[in-house]
Amino acid sequence: MLGFGHDLRYAFRLMQRRPGVTAAAVLTFALGIGANTAIFSVINSVLLKPLPYRSADRLIFVSLALNTGFGERTSLPMADFLAWRASHHACATVAAYTGAQTVAVSNAGEAEAVVATSATAQFFETLGVKAAVGRLWRNGDDEPGAPATVVVSYGYWTTRLNSDPGAIGRTLTIEGQPFTIIGVAPEGFAFPSRRGQLWTILPATPPTRRGPFFLLGLGLMKPDARIELVQADLANADREVRQQFPRRTAAKYRVEFLKDVITGDVRSALMLLLGAVIVVLLVAIVNVANLLLARAAEREREIAVRAALGAARARILRQLVIEGLALALVGAIAGMALAIWATRALVAAAPARLPRVAEIQMDFRVLAFTLLTAIVSGVLFALSPAWHLSTSTFAAAIQGGMRSSGNPGTRRVRNALVAAEIALALTLTVGAVLLTKSLIRLERVDVGFRADRLVTASVVPPRSRYPDAARVVAFFDDLLGRVNAIPGIAGASVTNSLPPDGLSETDSFVVEDRLPPPDHGAPVGPILSIGDEYFRVIGTRLLKGREFSERDNATSQRVAIVSASLVRQHFGELDPIGRRIKQVADWPKPDTNPWLTIVGVVDDVKYAGLAETTGPALYVPLRQLPFRNQNLVIRVSGDASAVVTGIRAALKKLDPDLPLDDVQTMSDRLRTAAGQPRFRTWLIALFGAVALVLAAIGVYGVLNSSVAQRTREIGIRAALGATRPQLIAMVLRDSLALAGAGAIVGLALSVVTGRLISSMLFEVSPTDVATMAGATAILVSVAILSALLPARRAAAVDPSAALRTE
Repeated sequence: MLGFGHDLRYAFRLMQRRPGVTAAAVLTFALGIGANTAIFSVINSVLLKPLPYRSADRLIFVSLALNTGFGERTSLPMADFLAWRASHHACATVAAYTGAQTVAVSNAGEAEAVVATSATAQFFETLGVKAAVGRLWRNGDDEPGAPATVVVSYGYWTTRLNSDPGAIGRTLTIEGQPFTIIGVAPEGFAFPSRRGQLWTILPATPPTRRGPFFLLGLGLMKPDARIELVQADLANADREVRQQFPRRTAAKYRVEFLKDVITGDVRSALMLLLGAVIVVLLVAIVNVANLLLARAAEREREIAVRAALGAARARILRQLVIEGLALALVGAIAGMALAIWATRALVAAAPARLPRVAEIQMDFRVLAFTLLTAIVSGVLFALSPAWHLSTSTFAAAIQGGMRSSGNPGTRRVRNALVAAEIALALTLTVGAVLLTKSLIRLERVDVGFRADRLVTASVVPPRSRYPDAARVVAFFDDLLGRVNAIPGIAGASVTNSLPPDGLSETDSFVVEDRLPPPDHGAPVGPILSIGDEYFRVIGTRLLKGREFSERDNATSQRVAIVSASLVRQHFGELDPIGRRIKQVADWPKPDTNPWLTIVGVVDDVKYAGLAETTGPALYVPLRQLPFRNQNLVIRVSGDASAVVTGIRAALKKLDPDLPLDDVQTMSDRLRTAAGQPRFRTWLIALFGAVALVLAAIGVYGVLNSSVAQRTREIGIRAALGATRPQLIAMVLRDSLALAGAGAIVGLALSVVTGRLISSMLFEVSPTDVATMAGATAILVSVAILSALLPARRAAAVDPSAALRTE
């Protein structure tokens, strides 16, 4: 222990004597470890920490796998959930809930828009949540005819109800319906949306048909249960549903762990970022190793004297490794300071949909990761110079036998390290360019409409004041008339689903004369209830037929407009105009749903995400299918903020208790939809730039040191007639040799990396030749630029002065 302390003190004195080398090594290492620590802090909080629920590792998520072309998960119908709840064995409790949505809430005469979720009685019990005040739901609270109850979030209780325990038992009017407050959720609870403030009871009313599809399943598996047992329970439930609503095709269910669903969209992206920062750290380690190897040449005589005085090679090796660890420790401290800043910057720049972002922080696990990284890195970048010095020919070093041309073995090691550095930097650069090209194409993808000068907002008329279809239609007719009269508005309409990722309602449908076989289920797709001028307002092309008009009302012939994808899949080359289509309850069971005559075909619009394949969509006029949850879409010709003020005023005149919520421009919605790809792409690009800079420094350091060590050789070449251009070319050839060797290895690694990230690429090949060629050209250019200064130095060598040094 005394020997270790002595070696450590000597290491710090050595660092003080060489402040330039120490500063360069610490800064390089701090960049690598700081980036790694910052990304690991995000991964730790988002992926590694268990969800903040009791028995979180046994929570499962259940959905349908229908492959509709609108996302990989489809909501469950009530019939399927009730059958599962009645016969489950693998789960201790099960529940169902709807996606979070904005609702109008009146509290003591004040109206506001609040994010709410409806759920069945065992929702909180399944998650293991206890009430902060009052109680949560219990069995029977969701039975048909039971009182309408609501649980409020801790934040809503403190800000809207003034933390009053007496609020329990009061009434909130939600969408015009009275709900009794029975409890307050614990502080920090916000499932399924972090903006959620209310949870309303969802009556488990037995349906008269299998659809619509609007529920998400939640279960707590028993300790000894497995996913396969849950699948078996669902298969039994499906058989019961098929007997109730006859069909031969068995449903396909997706059963996943809840944590995988919450983090699934970002898991691969975060692991990619971790891989990128590990590459940056490796490049930093190589750089520091090269720096220490350069310094090792200066210390050969010192180490030789130590050996001559009786120091064993193991003792010398230990001293040099401790010196590397000391340097790593100082670099880790600087890296930790950088990581604290970087983590805050990551949280601030994180996309709005990054899950668990509020939980991101640096804890003891992150500190342990930083310490372990520092130790491993310190040993790694110390090994090469330590091994070189501990195996040197000490007698030659003492006698001054090493010529100024330098040790050929050391040069080969340093060259190999720089080639490895270039290979790693090229791999990261190729990945960054692939992701950048993918992001550009994603942001330029044809979404099926014009996003410029388009403003959106949510409006939901409450059922109490608008109890029937006629009043809902009259409300929106009145509202759109008022909005269209506002100066600066070029057009306004409504829709229940907003592009590019606001899909609201899906249901099954069939096409007349092209009915599926009785043993097959009906296809499923979005059902969109829209205003008359919806397509004109958003700028979607009408390919055939006509748009909806005032004539398409509750007493006229039922009509529909279909998307181009639906035509391709279900009509082929046939003209769909005049043919009929309809929603079906449970094919092939007869139902009373009306046939809809197709009057138009429109371009495909993305409703389930920019990168998703666009599936079939069925549009119906609001006057014939008046969905209550609608979104305004407004084409503006002037200042958007002034227009929104006018819309709020018009809505207040029409219904003072109805809030206008979620006001955004469509351009902002598109930016949000591409937020996660943009976040990871710019981070990878940043890490690639850092790796390029470090690689450039490495090339410069090796060539500069090589020129210094080959001064005598260069002088002899100059004395024998080598010209200045020839000497410059000699150094540039060395640079190109390093770049070429690194590029060959880097391109091979890039092919592997491209395949690993292929799922993140949009319309870009993982082995895109142009990308690899461009990235290689960048690396070669960087290597040449890094070699210019050493090359000029070599050309300036005075032959007589160089020969006198020997």
